[in-house]
Amino acid sequence: MHGLHFAADGRCTEIPSMPKPYRVPDKLRLQSCQAVEKYGMVWVCLADEPRHPMPNWDAAVGGAARPIFLPNDVWKAAASRHVENFNDLAHFPWVHAGTFGGDKAVAIPRHEVERTDFGLRFVVDYVEGANRYQDGFEGAEREVRYTYELTYPFATLLIMEPEGSAARYFIGDVVCPESAHVSRIFQVLSDTAGMPDRDFWVKDQALVNEEDRPMVEEQRPEDLPLDLSAEIHIPADRVSLEYRRGLIERFGLGAPMAA
Repeated sequence: MHGLHFAADGRCTEIPSMPKPYRVPDKLRLQSCQAVEKYGMVWVCLADEPRHPMPNWDAAVGGAARPIFLPNDVWKAAASRHVENFNDLAHFPWVHAGTFGGDKAVAIPRHEVERTDFGLRFVVDYVEGANRYQDGFEGAEREVRYTYELTYPFATLLIMEPEGSAARYFIGDVVCPESAHVSRIFQVLSDTAGMPDRDFWVKDQALVNEEDRPMVEEQRPEDLPLDLSAEIHIPADRVSLEYRRGLIERFGLGAPMAA
């Protein structure tokens, strides 16, 4: 409003309305924070020191020749609600029946959830109900090996390996909380072939997100229950349980863990 000039570190360097010479008060500075640009996104730490490392997606996204950045979207849901949805498999045949969801009569394969330094990792084979990988494979259904790497608190890399394909496909999903119950979603896609069809994948992922978003926005309570005894869980909820345990143990959120 008054034309003040500021340096990159937040210091005020010039006050045009003041006659020269003058001394700029040390307290006249912008609030600054740590930030780094990586994977086509700006990552910001609002604390003096980060409590958790950034995700390491160098092998999947960092070296991609043609990464695809999806238009970011705003969901009226807590960030943790979106994370659980992105890492959940049991909803595929029901919520994603119009895109890639498989047979409703087939149970989700049992899989182990591994705790890692960055968060959680699990691998599962799933038969998709539609072949959405443009590599010449014939057939309507296709088995795909999913590898999920969840970096606390709100970032997930999904690695997809379709049967019979030499290529792997990657989706990086990051949630930025705008408030307790409003989240902005950032997604980047790439593949090992280096030639993803941008128009196809933008449309495909937009359809998938639009199937997910209303379901997540309607979940109640809006805050993710961190009292693990507050809800009934099934085996397919394993990753959700581990995610909630991690939020409690790593960040001191919610109820203390029982001995």
